[in-house]
Amino acid sequence: MKRRIVKSCISTLCIHGWYVPLFLLMLGVKICLLSLIADSIKHYHATTSGKYDRANGNENAIIKPQKHKRVPTSTSPPENVVAEIPDNLMDLDISPSAKNRTSSTSIWLIYNSVPQCLEETSVELMETLSVQNRFSHQEHEYQTPWPRFLLEQEQESLVSWFQYQHLPRSYNRHFYYINFTKFQKYAKQKPIYVNIVRDPIDRLVLNYYSRRNMSSPLTKEEIERRNSVAPGSGTEWYHRTFEECVLQADPECRYTAGEKSFTLMIPFFCGQHNSCVAINDRWALQMAKLNIEREYSVVGVLEKMDQTLSVLAKFVPRFFHGAAQVYSKLVKKVEPQHKVSSDVRQVMESELYNEMELYRFILSRLSAQHENG
Repeated sequence: MKRRIVKSCISTLCIHGWYVPLFLLMLGVKICLLSLIADSIKHYHATTSGKYDRANGNENAIIKPQKHKRVPTSTSPPENVVAEIPDNLMDLDISPSAKNRTSSTSIWLIYNSVPQCLEETSVELMETLSVQNRFSHQEHEYQTPWPRFLLEQEQESLVSWFQYQHLPRSYNRHFYYINFTKFQKYAKQKPIYVNIVRDPIDRLVLNYYSRRNMSSPLTKEEIERRNSVAPGSGTEWYHRTFEECVLQADPECRYTAGEKSFTLMIPFFCGQHNSCVAINDRWALQMAKLNIEREYSVVGVLEKMDQTLSVLAKFVPRFFHGAAQVYSKLVKKVEPQHKVSSDVRQVMESELYNEMELYRFILSRLSAQHENG
């Protein structure tokens, strides 16, 4: 009986043998497709380190007061700095130029948005433009803690995901600049980096009051935590104004040189190095300027939105053609206005001199691009 079954099978294969290679071919294609899909979503499930600073994972997180210790105003570059960084970085005179860094062949656009810079409206702009300009927009969903500092495995996963995108696609997320060249294995094209910033002091004021938003569970938790330690202190913390916080030298509003801060603007352009989050670190400022000048097509300014939209449409037409017309029709998010006295602003600018220098650098570059680009 067994011999008869075997003989029948062999006979069938001989008669219909053409099915076998077709079946194997289809199986191979299926395995390749499954592999590509797995790689494309890999960066959503990358393993994250256990060291999460609440301010690193959530812009609205409450930063608990800490004692401030004086440390050197400059830290040395980490050992794993990419070879593309010039050895004489600290001595370079990096001036803003009107050059267009957009590659004509690039189909990837990255908007590593700086928080509190009207990014919700900017994302809505990109989503609307994606329809008329025929590209796809991928907005990152913050369902899990996503730090702005990424492990090397996470950086590689994100780069790998882009390498499987063969049609024009934009992507936005709060994270510090990533050097794609370091992790690319297949496609060698570089992404188009863009961003939008605003006056650093205005941004920090807005960030301060966003942590006092009663619709946020974090605010209520912070009030309860403080009240449990000292009755009434949570309510007092909630009602304290930004000016009072600065003039009273409260740790929440202090930015001491050399200490780490995940809420400032410079790290978004400096990159994935420990030195990038050190307040007023000269190396971090130089690295941010170099990356902006070398890697970013456009860094817009919220206070100069007309110029920003004009330069975006001119320098990155694949994604931003017609941006000004679309933006004018969008319903802008109304931001609360919190006036700051000139005395308080002077105190803050003196503490955050690197932030102010980078902001002026970006303003000059945008103006040059608008006039001469």
